[in-house]
Amino acid sequence: SRGASGVTTGDNLEFVGATLGTGDSRENGFEVRVTELSTQAHAEGTTAITNELMKAGETLTVIENGKMASYTSRADDTQDTMIQNLRSEIARKGLNVNVSISDAGIVEVRHKEYGSDHSFQVMSSTAGVLSKMGGEISIAEAGKDIKGTINGESAIGKGQVLTGVEGAKCVDGLSVRYTGDAKGKLIDPGCEVADMVVEEPIPEGEQALPLEVPPEGIAVGRVFV
Repeated sequence: SRGASGVTTGDNLEFVGATLGTGDSRENGFEVRVTELSTQAHAEGTTAITNELMKAGETLTVIENGKMASYTSRADDTQDTMIQNLRSEIARKGLNVNVSISDAGIVEVRHKEYGSDHSFQVMSSTAGVLSKMGGEISIAEAGKDIKGTINGESAIGKGQVLTGVEGAKCVDGLSVRYTGDAKGKLIDPGCEVADMVVEEPIPEGEQALPLEVPPEGIAVGRVFV
């Protein structure tokens, strides 16, 4: 039935809405296929925060949606207390980002929302801790909008939401949200002999290539309207 009601099958797939232009999927439902996963804007340091930097007073700054949060380390700070204090400033100023630090002391800032509409900027007093240059603002790597099709028809992605394009034969105005990461369905971008798959160890010091969505996309579920 067209209108506001719909259901989905498939992990992490949600019905968002439909319009009078949306066709009747009947009992089979429309397949939802994702060709690119949505991501969040993020910034990651290349230089670890050391005790020396913290003792000298390292300043970390995040700017998001016209709001700015900043923290300067004190001599007795640890990595954890410094990041916790920055988080407190971010919460107090109302920035929509998360901050984390790795075991190696690398700082990462990530937007809470998905897609290309959300961005932020970072700055650190030391080059590489957050910003590329010390004391100069760096723009976070942009987030990506989801890409894919519904019922094989064109759909526009915004954040995690796919919406059938206006004029689509069956899925005009039909919206679904995919919040998953397609684990188990991604492929290795490298080349391998199909009938002799050998798990080769990754040489020390080298990183595994990130897994990719196959060219034909990933079927993530079905939507019934």
